[in-house]
Amino acid sequence: MRLLWSRHCHVGRNGTEELLCGTDLVSGLHAKEEPGDRKALQVRTTLKDAARTQVNEASKMFREACALFKPVFRHFFYERHNTVQSWTRMIDNYRRSLSQWSIVTYVVGLGDRHLSNVLFETDTCKLVHIDLGRQSFIQ
Repeated sequence: MRLLWSRHCHVGRNGTEELLCGTDLVSGLHAKEEPGDRKALQVRTTLKDAARTQVNEASKMFREACALFKPVFRHFFYERHNTVQSWTRMIDNYRRSLSQWSIVTYVVGLGDRHLSNVLFETDTCKLVHIDLGRQSFIQ
């Protein structure tokens, strides 16, 4: 049996959105690894527009956005961890922290989770949730 962990966050962590899309939503891993893809800012606008349409049209817009904005997070792990042992340990850290936080936020009824309030520790590959104020909890 493995123990789960939880701790306080210190300044200096990267926002998940910042890591993947850059602070301006046009840089980050997406711009580096898939320069021909749509920019995150364009995809965000498309998805906001999709939210105001009928379900069938929204679904079509979502699928199109996904086709033009490929996943790139795996490249972070490939670049930062050049041995099998290191890569495996960091993927395991990420997987465990994602699982742990998914369960915790569900059990306590924590809503308002998005890329701006989930930080990613680049040295340990663990997720850290911030902004756990009263408004974050589902009423």
